[in-house]
Amino acid sequence: MAWQRRADKSWPPTRRNFGGMMSKIAEHARNFGDKPALIDGSTGIRLTYAELDRRSIQCARLFKAEGLQFGDHIAVMTENVPETLV
Repeated sequence: MAWQRRADKSWPPTRRNFGGMMSKIAEHARNFGDKPALIDGSTGIRLTYAELDRRSIQCARLFKAEGLQFGDHIAVMTENVPETLV
């Protein structure tokens, strides 16, 4: 996912200042918070929309704490696990 540059250049992305997928997740969290957003068929792990929203904000804050700034590029290497979506 590419970070989208906003006119206000706010960082880190939050529910209020980031468009695209993050705003859709926040919208679904408001409307369907306790409903499953993701179900891993092999492990049975479930993430609700509210949990996915919370984790995505937490991830953005972690990136900021590590010194990343708006517009920086990163590479992510993970196994095929539900957390990859976050």
